[in-house]
Amino acid sequence: MSATETLTVGFGDGDAGVQGLAIEGSGALLSIDGHLAPAPGFDLTDVDGAACRVRGDGDYDVTLEPVSPPVELGPATRTWICRARGNTGGRLLDGFGSLTRSAAPADGVTLQRAVIAWLGPELALALAARRPRKAGGHGDEELHAAILRGASLEPVPVEDPRLSSTYDGDGRLIRCGIELWEPADAEFAQRLGGIATAHGDLVHPNGARSRVAFIAWHGERQQGIGSYVITKSPRRP
Repeated sequence: MSATETLTVGFGDGDAGVQGLAIEGSGALLSIDGHLAPAPGFDLTDVDGAACRVRGDGDYDVTLEPVSPPVELGPATRTWICRARGNTGGRLLDGFGSLTRSAAPADGVTLQRAVIAWLGPELALALAARRPRKAGGHGDEELHAAILRGASLEPVPVEDPRLSSTYDGDGRLIRCGIELWEPADAEFAQRLGGIATAHGDLVHPNGARSRVAFIAWHGERQQGIGSYVITKSPRRP
């Protein structure tokens, strides 16, 4: 991996009650039944393109194999949807995951968001946003999204993606909403609502901090799990 790239791997199995997320060089978080579990010392190993293995202290060993083509979320981010299988703390896991390679933020970018929703074997959503230093809020972000559908999870770009977020008094995400208009003038949008089930923070080697929320997603006909990661760049001296 390039020194200017960040590698993020997420995985989960709603039936097993397990979700995890690891950022290379920054550590990992694990949620068990909606509660943040003690860090198992995860390491990303055997990274080969979009396939990888996440292993940790004790009985933690998850393999991710891509089941979709790469999704281009703007010029700086590529995401693969993966099948995730293995063991997590004695629980068998047979679910989904994602692997994302993102370039270092350009000068002036202070905040990045990465949102993933796994909604079964034939539907997933991916979204990435970057906010410049002088932006006033969501409306000033550079936002890219894609819907992946079908047995081969072919990505469909979204012309008009929208993301809304609600936070508590400590700045932690508590709920969010996604509205994806494939053509901007489509009659209907793909809509999902999300509730945060667990939270954690990871600190990058350069001082940036990622606030991670594990998400339970629900739509009109879909339910699933995923994550919402907000990364703030370190303050300039």
